[in-house]
Amino acid sequence: FITREEYKEKNEDYFKAWLRDEFGSVQIIPEGGSNFLGVQGCMEIPPLFPAETSEVYMAAGTGATAAGVLLGGKNKVNVISALKGGEFLREDIKSQIYWSTVSDEITAEVLKRLNLITDAHHGGYAKTTPELILMIQEFYGQTGIKLEPIYTGKALGALVRDMKIGRVSNDGNALLIHTGGLQGIPGIESRIKAKIF
Repeated sequence: FITREEYKEKNEDYFKAWLRDEFGSVQIIPEGGSNFLGVQGCMEIPPLFPAETSEVYMAAGTGATAAGVLLGGKNKVNVISALKGGEFLREDIKSQIYWSTVSDEITAEVLKRLNLITDAHHGGYAKTTPELILMIQEFYGQTGIKLEPIYTGKALGALVRDMKIGRVSNDGNALLIHTGGLQGIPGIESRIKAKIF
């Protein structure tokens, strides 16, 4: 393990060199898979959408999945920042789209379908609220699908809110992409001192 201070240096060349010195010739996968290969892989997701999909809701931390989904499809993509102060994601997503297209024109065109939602973070990354936990539990009770509160639970909250205010149709054609990992649930349960499922 490394300290928080060391982790802040993860993108620096000297840090990557230290990792290679420590572990040998390794492929370093950036946080969130946010590199060219990660974005290219996520471009394969939209062809799997049902044909009637009107728009997409998904959470983001680095924006790599969102960039790939935007590039690989034609739908409007509502990206919910899992982080407080997530407006930076717009520029990160733009950069990742540009890395894949090397075209300002294509990047600008693709970004027209991006709707960045920055007010559904429930306090910030890995933060939860009782309302968020309750919504996840109710969703699980109705569908049998487990969501986690770090990413996808927040995206569900934004989708439900948008449905309630009529910003998105209740016709069942909005698609929620599950981008979070359930492996963090035990840690969250320990922190909130309650079972989620």
